[in-house]
Amino acid sequence: SGSSFRFLVEGPDGAILQTLHRLSSTPKDGGNLGGYYPG
Repeated sequence: SGSSFRFLVEGPDGAILQTLHRLSSTPKDGGNLGGYYPG
């Protein structure tokens, strides 16, 4: 699922985005963009 975020982690905020992605990667949302926002 992380491959779709590869273009995001190319930037200077890559480390932050990677952390957010890891925190949002739960069995509930599968690490999709929905994981960033609990809505």
